[in-house]
Amino acid sequence: MQLGVQISAIAFIIAISINYFRYKRLPLRSTKFFTSFIIVAQINLVFELCTVYTITHMDNVYPWVNRLAHQFFIGTIDLIIMMLFFYVDMKYRNQKKYKISELLLRLIPTIVALGFIIFGDLKYYVEDDGYYSYGVMANTIYCLVCIYILPTIYLIIKGKAFSKQNKLMTLAGILSWIIISTIQFFNPTWLLSSLGVILMVFFISSSFENVDKFFVDTDSIVFAKNAFELTLEEKLERDEHFNLIVVRVANYANLLHSNKVETLKEKIDKFAMKLTRKTKGIVFQFDNQSYCIVFDHENEYLAFLNQHSMIDALDAELKIIFKDINCHNFKSTQEIFEAINEQSDFLKVTKESRSYNLKYKDIYYIEVVDNTTFIYSKDDCFETKDKLYQIENNLMNEGFLRCSKSMICNLAKVKAVEKEKNSRLCAILLNDEIITVSRQYVSEFKAKWNK
Repeated sequence: MQLGVQISAIAFIIAISINYFRYKRLPLRSTKFFTSFIIVAQINLVFELCTVYTITHMDNVYPWVNRLAHQFFIGTIDLIIMMLFFYVDMKYRNQKKYKISELLLRLIPTIVALGFIIFGDLKYYVEDDGYYSYGVMANTIYCLVCIYILPTIYLIIKGKAFSKQNKLMTLAGILSWIIISTIQFFNPTWLLSSLGVILMVFFISSSFENVDKFFVDTDSIVFAKNAFELTLEEKLERDEHFNLIVVRVANYANLLHSNKVETLKEKIDKFAMKLTRKTKGIVFQFDNQSYCIVFDHENEYLAFLNQHSMIDALDAELKIIFKDINCHNFKSTQEIFEAINEQSDFLKVTKESRSYNLKYKDIYYIEVVDNTTFIYSKDDCFETKDKLYQIENNLMNEGFLRCSKSMICNLAKVKAVEKEKNSRLCAILLNDEIITVSRQYVSEFKAKWNK
Protein backbone atom coordinates (compact mmCIF):
# COMPACT_ATOMS: atom_id res chain seq x y z
CA MET A 1 0.00 0.00 0.00
CA GLN A 2 2.71 2.47 1.04
CA LEU A 3 4.75 2.01 -2.12
CA GLY A 4 1.64 2.64 -4.18
CA VAL A 5 1.18 6.05 -2.50
CA GLN A 6 4.82 7.04 -3.07
CA ILE A 7 4.91 5.91 -6.72
CA SER A 8 1.61 7.68 -7.44
CA ALA A 9 2.93 10.83 -5.77
CA ILE A 10 6.07 10.80 -7.92
CA ALA A 11 4.04 10.30 -11.10
CA PHE A 12 1.71 13.13 -10.12
CA ILE A 13 4.49 15.62 -9.37
CA ILE A 14 6.25 14.73 -12.63
CA ALA A 15 3.03 15.62 -14.49
CA ILE A 16 2.79 18.95 -12.62
CA SER A 17 6.46 19.69 -13.29
CA ILE A 18 6.19 18.99 -17.02
CA ASN A 19 3.27 21.42 -17.31
CA TYR A 20 5.10 24.03 -15.19
CA PHE A 21 8.53 23.88 -16.84
CA ARG A 22 7.43 23.65 -20.49
CA TYR A 23 6.80 27.42 -20.70
CA LYS A 24 8.85 30.49 -19.94
CA ARG A 25 8.02 31.69 -16.46
CA LEU A 26 7.57 35.16 -15.10
CA PRO A 27 10.83 36.59 -13.69
CA LEU A 28 9.24 37.09 -10.27
CA ARG A 29 11.09 36.28 -7.07
CA SER A 30 8.14 34.23 -5.80
CA THR A 31 8.01 32.25 -9.07
CA LYS A 32 11.72 31.44 -8.81
CA PHE A 33 11.09 30.39 -5.21
CA PHE A 34 8.22 28.13 -6.26
CA THR A 35 10.53 26.54 -8.83
CA SER A 36 12.84 25.61 -5.93
CA PHE A 37 9.77 24.43 -4.00
CA ILE A 38 8.92 21.93 -6.76
CA ILE A 39 12.52 20.70 -7.00
CA VAL A 40 12.76 20.14 -3.22
CA ALA A 41 9.40 18.31 -3.32
CA GLN A 42 10.74 15.99 -6.02
CA ILE A 43 13.88 15.29 -3.98
CA ASN A 44 11.70 14.58 -0.94
CA LEU A 45 9.62 11.98 -2.78
CA VAL A 46 12.74 10.24 -4.08
CA PHE A 47 14.24 10.01 -0.59
CA GLU A 48 10.95 8.78 0.84
CA LEU A 49 11.18 5.83 -1.55
CA CYS A 50 14.78 5.33 -0.39
CA THR A 51 13.73 5.25 3.26
CA VAL A 52 11.02 2.69 2.49
CA TYR A 53 13.74 0.45 1.06
CA THR A 54 16.38 1.07 3.76
CA ILE A 55 14.00 0.60 6.71
CA THR A 56 12.68 -2.68 5.29
CA HIS A 57 16.19 -3.98 4.50
CA MET A 58 18.02 -2.89 7.64
CA ASP A 59 19.90 -6.20 7.79
CA ASN A 60 21.46 -5.52 4.37
CA VAL A 61 21.95 -1.75 4.59
CA TYR A 62 24.61 0.11 6.57
CA PRO A 63 23.03 1.97 9.53
CA TRP A 64 24.58 5.28 8.42
CA VAL A 65 23.01 4.87 4.95
CA ASN A 66 19.61 4.33 6.51
CA ARG A 67 20.06 7.33 8.81
CA LEU A 68 21.33 9.54 5.96
CA ALA A 69 18.32 8.65 3.78
CA HIS A 70 15.97 9.56 6.66
CA GLN A 71 17.86 12.80 7.30
CA PHE A 72 17.37 13.90 3.69
CA PHE A 73 13.73 12.78 3.72
CA ILE A 74 12.82 14.56 6.97
CA GLY A 75 15.05 17.56 6.18
CA THR A 76 13.33 18.19 2.83
CA ILE A 77 9.89 17.98 4.47
CA ASP A 78 11.03 20.64 6.96
CA LEU A 79 12.30 22.78 4.07
CA ILE A 80 8.98 22.41 2.23
CA ILE A 81 7.06 23.59 5.30
CA MET A 82 9.38 26.59 5.66
CA MET A 83 9.29 27.36 1.92
CA LEU A 84 5.50 27.38 1.90
CA PHE A 85 5.54 30.08 4.58
CA PHE A 86 8.21 32.12 2.76
CA TYR A 87 6.35 31.84 -0.54
CA VAL A 88 3.10 33.18 0.92
CA ASP A 89 5.02 35.82 2.89
CA MET A 90 6.72 37.06 -0.32
CA LYS A 91 3.33 37.42 -1.97
CA TYR A 92 1.95 39.18 1.11
CA ARG A 93 4.90 41.65 1.12
CA ASN A 94 4.59 42.28 -2.65
CA GLN A 95 8.07 40.78 -3.18
CA LYS A 96 9.68 43.36 -0.88
CA LYS A 97 13.21 42.49 0.25
CA TYR A 98 13.79 41.18 3.76
CA LYS A 99 16.02 42.96 6.20
CA ILE A 100 18.69 40.69 7.68
CA SER A 101 16.92 40.71 11.05
CA GLU A 102 13.56 39.84 9.44
CA LEU A 103 15.10 36.97 7.49
CA LEU A 104 16.92 35.51 10.50
CA LEU A 105 13.79 35.68 12.64
CA ARG A 106 11.88 33.63 10.07
CA LEU A 107 14.74 31.13 9.63
CA ILE A 108 15.45 30.37 13.31
CA PRO A 109 12.89 27.49 13.64
CA THR A 110 14.27 25.80 10.51
CA ILE A 111 17.90 26.22 11.63
CA VAL A 112 17.08 24.64 15.01
CA ALA A 113 15.17 21.82 13.27
CA LEU A 114 18.11 21.11 10.95
CA GLY A 115 20.35 20.90 14.01
CA PHE A 116 18.09 18.19 15.46
CA ILE A 117 18.07 16.40 12.09
CA ILE A 118 21.88 16.27 12.03
CA PHE A 119 22.43 15.33 15.68
CA GLY A 120 19.01 14.18 16.95
CA ASP A 121 17.83 10.74 17.89
CA LEU A 122 15.91 8.56 15.39
CA LYS A 123 14.34 5.16 16.04
CA TYR A 124 12.63 2.70 13.74
CA TYR A 125 9.51 0.57 14.05
CA VAL A 126 9.48 -2.49 11.79
CA GLU A 127 6.75 -5.06 12.39
CA ASP A 128 4.26 -7.12 10.41
CA ASP A 129 1.65 -4.36 10.62
CA GLY A 130 3.98 -1.79 9.04
CA TYR A 131 7.07 0.36 9.53
CA TYR A 132 7.99 3.96 10.30
CA SER A 133 10.62 6.12 11.98
CA TYR A 134 10.14 8.17 15.13
CA GLY A 135 12.09 10.20 17.62
CA VAL A 136 13.38 13.78 17.96
CA MET A 137 14.37 14.01 14.32
CA ALA A 138 10.94 12.96 13.04
CA ASN A 139 9.15 15.25 15.52
CA THR A 140 10.74 18.35 13.90
CA ILE A 141 8.13 17.97 11.14
CA TYR A 142 5.20 18.39 13.52
CA CYS A 143 6.95 21.25 15.35
CA LEU A 144 7.52 23.21 12.14
CA VAL A 145 3.94 22.59 11.03
CA CYS A 146 2.76 24.26 14.25
CA ILE A 147 5.28 27.13 13.97
CA TYR A 148 4.91 27.99 10.27
CA ILE A 149 1.42 26.93 9.20
CA LEU A 150 -0.58 29.21 11.52
CA PRO A 151 1.29 32.37 10.38
CA THR A 152 0.87 31.20 6.79
CA ILE A 153 -2.91 30.90 7.22
CA TYR A 154 -3.00 34.36 8.82
CA LEU A 155 -1.09 35.93 5.90
CA ILE A 156 -3.39 34.32 3.33
CA ILE A 157 -6.55 35.54 5.10
CA LYS A 158 -5.19 39.07 5.68
CA GLY A 159 -3.44 39.48 2.33
CA LYS A 160 -5.29 42.14 0.30
CA ALA A 161 -3.30 41.29 -2.83
CA PHE A 162 -4.64 37.71 -2.85
CA SER A 163 -7.74 37.04 -4.90
CA LYS A 164 -10.60 35.11 -3.33
CA GLN A 165 -9.86 32.12 -5.57
CA ASN A 166 -6.16 32.11 -4.61
CA LYS A 167 -7.07 32.28 -0.92
CA LEU A 168 -9.53 29.40 -1.17
CA MET A 169 -7.19 27.19 -3.21
CA THR A 170 -4.19 27.75 -0.94
CA LEU A 171 -6.20 27.32 2.25
CA ALA A 172 -7.64 24.09 0.80
CA GLY A 173 -4.10 22.84 0.23
CA ILE A 174 -2.99 23.75 3.76
CA LEU A 175 -6.10 22.21 5.30
CA SER A 176 -5.46 18.99 3.33
CA TRP A 177 -1.87 18.94 4.57
CA ILE A 178 -2.97 19.46 8.20
CA ILE A 179 -5.54 16.65 7.94
CA ILE A 180 -3.00 14.28 6.38
CA SER A 181 -0.36 15.20 9.01
CA THR A 182 -2.91 14.54 11.78
CA ILE A 183 -3.82 11.15 10.31
CA GLN A 184 -0.11 10.37 9.92
CA PHE A 185 0.53 11.30 13.55
CA PHE A 186 -2.08 8.86 14.87
CA ASN A 187 -1.42 6.20 12.21
CA PRO A 188 2.37 6.37 11.59
CA THR A 189 2.49 3.18 9.53
CA TRP A 190 0.32 4.73 6.80
CA LEU A 191 3.23 6.88 5.45
CA LEU A 192 1.02 9.58 3.89
CA SER A 193 3.45 12.53 4.00
CA SER A 194 4.04 12.38 0.23
CA LEU A 195 0.31 12.85 -0.35
CA GLY A 196 0.38 16.08 1.67
CA VAL A 197 3.38 17.36 -0.29
CA ILE A 198 1.90 16.81 -3.75
CA LEU A 199 -1.48 18.26 -2.74
CA MET A 200 0.26 21.45 -1.55
CA VAL A 201 2.24 21.71 -4.79
CA PHE A 202 -0.94 21.09 -6.80
CA PHE A 203 -2.99 23.77 -5.03
CA ILE A 204 -0.27 26.43 -5.35
CA SER A 205 0.42 25.61 -9.01
CA SER A 206 -3.33 25.80 -9.68
CA SER A 207 -3.76 29.18 -7.98
CA PHE A 208 -0.79 31.55 -7.66
CA GLU A 209 1.44 29.79 -10.20
CA ASN A 210 -1.18 28.88 -12.78
CA VAL A 211 0.80 29.87 -15.88
CA ASP A 212 -2.28 29.86 -18.11
CA LYS A 213 -3.73 32.98 -16.48
CA PHE A 214 -0.59 34.97 -17.32
CA PHE A 215 -0.61 34.21 -21.06
CA VAL A 216 -2.50 36.04 -23.80
CA ASP A 217 -4.43 32.83 -24.56
CA THR A 218 -4.12 29.12 -23.84
CA ASP A 219 -2.13 28.42 -27.02
CA SER A 220 0.23 31.37 -26.63
CA ILE A 221 3.72 31.73 -25.20
CA VAL A 222 3.37 35.52 -24.95
CA PHE A 223 2.58 36.95 -21.51
CA ALA A 224 -0.44 39.20 -21.01
CA LYS A 225 -0.49 42.77 -19.67
CA ASN A 226 -1.41 41.68 -16.12
CA ALA A 227 1.81 39.63 -16.02
CA PHE A 228 3.74 42.66 -17.33
CA GLU A 229 2.38 44.82 -14.52
CA LEU A 230 3.29 42.23 -11.87
CA THR A 231 6.83 41.98 -13.27
CA LEU A 232 7.32 45.75 -13.28
CA GLU A 233 5.94 46.12 -9.75
CA GLU A 234 8.43 43.62 -8.36
CA LYS A 235 11.41 45.09 -10.22
CA LEU A 236 10.56 48.60 -9.07
CA GLU A 237 9.98 47.42 -5.50
CA ARG A 238 13.32 45.61 -5.44
CA ASP A 239 15.07 48.41 -7.34
CA GLU A 240 16.33 45.86 -9.88
CA HIS A 241 18.14 46.87 -13.04
CA PHE A 242 16.38 45.86 -16.24
CA ASN A 243 16.02 47.01 -19.85
CA LEU A 244 12.77 47.47 -21.73
CA ILE A 245 12.18 47.52 -25.49
CA VAL A 246 8.77 48.31 -27.00
CA VAL A 247 8.06 46.65 -30.35
CA ARG A 248 5.15 48.32 -32.14
CA VAL A 249 3.36 47.64 -35.43
CA ALA A 250 3.55 51.12 -36.97
CA ASN A 251 1.16 50.45 -39.87
CA TYR A 252 -1.55 48.87 -37.69
CA ALA A 253 -4.23 51.40 -38.70
CA ASN A 254 -3.57 50.90 -42.42
CA LEU A 255 -3.63 47.12 -42.08
CA LEU A 256 -6.88 47.35 -40.16
CA HIS A 257 -8.54 48.99 -43.17
CA SER A 258 -7.38 46.27 -45.55
CA ASN A 259 -7.86 43.22 -43.29
CA LYS A 260 -10.53 41.79 -41.06
CA VAL A 261 -9.88 42.31 -37.36
CA GLU A 262 -9.58 38.53 -36.81
CA THR A 263 -7.13 38.16 -39.70
CA LEU A 264 -4.93 41.00 -38.49
CA LYS A 265 -4.99 39.68 -34.92
CA GLU A 266 -3.92 36.24 -36.14
CA LYS A 267 -1.09 37.79 -38.17
CA ILE A 268 0.19 39.88 -35.25
CA ASP A 269 -0.15 36.92 -32.86
CA LYS A 270 2.04 34.82 -35.17
CA PHE A 271 4.58 37.64 -35.28
CA ALA A 272 4.60 37.79 -31.46
CA MET A 273 5.14 34.03 -31.20
CA LYS A 274 8.12 34.27 -33.58
CA LEU A 275 9.43 37.26 -31.63
CA THR A 276 9.31 35.27 -28.39
CA ARG A 277 11.37 32.47 -29.91
CA LYS A 278 13.95 34.89 -31.33
CA THR A 279 14.74 36.74 -28.10
CA LYS A 280 15.99 35.69 -24.68
CA GLY A 281 13.95 38.43 -23.04
CA ILE A 282 10.42 37.98 -21.69
CA VAL A 283 7.76 39.15 -24.19
CA PHE A 284 4.53 40.77 -22.95
CA GLN A 285 1.56 42.01 -24.97
CA PHE A 286 0.90 45.65 -24.08
CA ASP A 287 -1.98 46.34 -26.47
CA ASN A 288 -3.27 45.15 -29.86
CA GLN A 289 -0.26 46.51 -31.73
CA SER A 290 2.50 46.70 -29.12
CA TYR A 291 4.73 44.21 -27.30
CA CYS A 292 7.19 44.90 -24.50
CA ILE A 293 10.36 42.87 -24.02
CA VAL A 294 11.97 42.85 -20.56
CA PHE A 295 15.65 41.98 -20.35
CA ASP A 296 17.17 41.09 -16.97
CA HIS A 297 20.67 40.79 -18.39
CA GLU A 298 22.52 43.57 -20.20
CA ASN A 299 24.20 41.18 -22.67
CA GLU A 300 20.82 39.79 -23.81
CA TYR A 301 19.50 43.33 -24.28
CA LEU A 302 22.55 44.39 -26.32
CA ALA A 303 22.37 41.20 -28.40
CA PHE A 304 18.76 42.03 -29.30
CA LEU A 305 19.67 45.59 -30.30
CA ASN A 306 22.49 44.33 -32.50
CA GLN A 307 20.18 41.98 -34.40
CA HIS A 308 16.90 43.92 -34.29
CA SER A 309 16.84 44.22 -38.09
CA MET A 310 16.20 40.46 -38.09
CA ILE A 311 12.80 41.18 -36.50
CA ASP A 312 11.63 42.95 -39.66
CA ALA A 313 12.05 39.70 -41.56
CA LEU A 314 9.54 37.90 -39.33
CA ASP A 315 6.68 39.41 -41.34
CA ALA A 316 7.30 41.63 -44.37
CA GLU A 317 3.80 43.15 -44.26
CA LEU A 318 4.19 44.49 -40.73
CA LYS A 319 6.17 47.70 -40.36
CA ILE A 320 7.90 47.39 -37.01
CA ILE A 321 9.32 50.23 -34.94
CA PHE A 322 11.29 49.95 -31.72
CA LYS A 323 11.29 52.16 -28.67
CA ASP A 324 14.01 51.86 -26.05
CA ILE A 325 12.64 52.77 -22.59
CA ASN A 326 15.15 53.86 -19.97
CA CYS A 327 13.57 52.49 -16.78
CA HIS A 328 16.17 53.72 -14.29
CA ASN A 329 14.31 56.84 -13.16
CA PHE A 330 10.74 55.55 -13.00
CA LYS A 331 9.04 55.10 -9.63
CA SER A 332 5.79 53.38 -10.66
CA THR A 333 4.33 51.14 -13.34
CA GLN A 334 2.01 53.98 -14.34
CA GLU A 335 4.99 56.16 -15.26
CA ILE A 336 6.40 53.36 -17.40
CA PHE A 337 3.02 52.82 -19.10
CA GLU A 338 2.87 56.54 -19.89
CA ALA A 339 6.37 56.42 -21.37
CA ILE A 340 5.38 53.45 -23.55
CA ASN A 341 2.28 55.27 -24.80
CA GLU A 342 4.04 58.59 -25.26
CA GLN A 343 4.16 59.62 -28.90
CA SER A 344 7.09 62.05 -28.74
CA ASP A 345 7.96 64.12 -31.77
CA PHE A 346 11.34 65.32 -30.57
CA LEU A 347 14.80 64.11 -29.58
CA LYS A 348 16.50 65.07 -26.35
CA VAL A 349 19.84 66.61 -27.34
CA THR A 350 22.61 68.67 -25.75
CA LYS A 351 24.87 71.52 -26.76
CA GLU A 352 27.55 72.98 -24.53
CA SER A 353 26.12 71.16 -21.49
CA ARG A 354 22.61 72.54 -22.06
CA SER A 355 19.68 70.24 -22.92
CA TYR A 356 17.14 70.86 -25.69
CA ASN A 357 14.12 69.12 -27.22
CA LEU A 358 14.79 69.12 -30.97
CA LYS A 359 11.68 68.39 -33.03
CA TYR A 360 11.94 65.68 -35.68
CA LYS A 361 10.82 68.07 -38.42
CA ASP A 362 13.78 70.37 -37.63
CA ILE A 363 16.40 67.63 -37.98
CA TYR A 364 18.31 67.51 -41.27
CA TYR A 365 20.53 64.50 -40.65
CA ILE A 366 22.20 62.51 -37.87
CA GLU A 367 25.77 61.24 -38.08
CA VAL A 368 28.17 59.27 -35.89
CA VAL A 369 31.78 60.47 -35.82
CA ASP A 370 34.37 58.86 -33.52
CA ASN A 371 31.61 57.14 -31.48
CA THR A 372 29.80 60.44 -30.86
CA THR A 373 26.31 60.97 -32.28
CA PHE A 374 25.73 64.41 -33.81
CA ILE A 375 22.32 65.82 -34.80
CA TYR A 376 22.26 68.57 -37.42
CA SER A 377 19.49 71.11 -37.89
CA LYS A 378 19.37 73.88 -40.51
CA ASP A 379 22.25 75.84 -39.03
CA ASP A 380 23.18 74.17 -35.75
CA CYS A 381 24.71 70.96 -34.37
CA PHE A 382 23.82 69.02 -31.24
CA GLU A 383 24.94 65.83 -29.51
CA THR A 384 23.19 62.87 -27.90
CA LYS A 385 24.32 59.88 -25.88
CA ASP A 386 21.94 57.61 -27.80
CA LYS A 387 23.32 55.21 -30.37
CA LEU A 388 22.43 55.66 -34.03
CA TYR A 389 20.38 52.45 -34.21
CA GLN A 390 18.34 53.51 -31.17
CA ILE A 391 17.48 56.84 -32.78
CA GLU A 392 16.74 55.14 -36.08
CA ASN A 393 14.21 52.86 -34.38
CA ASN A 394 12.22 55.88 -33.19
CA LEU A 395 12.47 57.72 -36.52
CA MET A 396 11.58 54.85 -38.86
CA ASN A 397 8.02 56.11 -39.18
CA GLU A 398 8.97 59.80 -39.35
CA GLY A 399 10.38 60.02 -42.88
CA PHE A 400 14.02 59.32 -41.97
CA LEU A 401 16.18 56.88 -43.93
CA ARG A 402 19.61 55.34 -43.62
CA CYS A 403 22.24 56.91 -45.93
CA SER A 404 25.28 55.00 -44.72
CA LYS A 405 26.42 52.91 -41.81
CA SER A 406 27.07 56.10 -39.83
CA MET A 407 24.27 58.41 -41.04
CA ILE A 408 20.50 58.75 -41.35
CA CYS A 409 18.77 61.75 -42.93
CA ASN A 410 15.37 63.44 -43.09
CA LEU A 411 13.99 62.87 -46.62
CA ALA A 412 11.82 65.98 -46.24
CA LYS A 413 15.01 68.08 -46.13
CA VAL A 414 16.42 66.74 -49.43
CA LYS A 415 15.81 69.09 -52.38
CA ALA A 416 17.86 67.28 -55.05
CA VAL A 417 20.05 64.24 -55.68
CA GLU A 418 22.95 63.77 -58.05
CA LYS A 419 24.84 60.68 -59.17
CA GLU A 420 28.41 60.22 -58.02
CA LYS A 421 31.17 57.86 -58.97
CA ASN A 422 31.14 54.28 -57.63
CA SER A 423 27.31 54.19 -57.89
CA ARG A 424 26.87 56.56 -54.95
CA LEU A 425 24.52 59.55 -54.66
CA CYS A 426 24.93 63.12 -53.48
CA ALA A 427 21.92 64.43 -51.60
CA ILE A 428 21.60 68.22 -51.57
CA LEU A 429 19.70 69.45 -48.51
CA LEU A 430 17.47 72.52 -48.19
CA ASN A 431 20.28 74.40 -46.46
CA ASP A 432 22.57 73.54 -49.44
CA GLU A 433 24.62 71.12 -47.36
CA ILE A 434 25.63 67.97 -49.27
CA ILE A 435 25.67 64.45 -47.84
CA THR A 436 26.69 61.18 -49.48
CA VAL A 437 24.43 58.15 -49.87
CA SER A 438 26.42 54.91 -49.84
CA ARG A 439 26.01 52.47 -52.71
CA GLN A 440 24.15 49.82 -50.69
CA TYR A 441 21.46 52.36 -49.68
CA VAL A 442 21.01 54.10 -53.07
CA SER A 443 18.09 52.01 -54.38
CA GLU A 444 15.94 52.38 -51.28
CA PHE A 445 16.86 56.06 -50.93
CA LYS A 446 15.83 56.90 -54.51
CA ALA A 447 12.61 54.89 -54.19
CA LYS A 448 11.58 56.57 -50.95
CA TRP A 449 12.64 60.10 -51.99
CA ASN A 450 10.75 59.94 -55.29
CA LYS A 451 7.48 59.08 -53.55
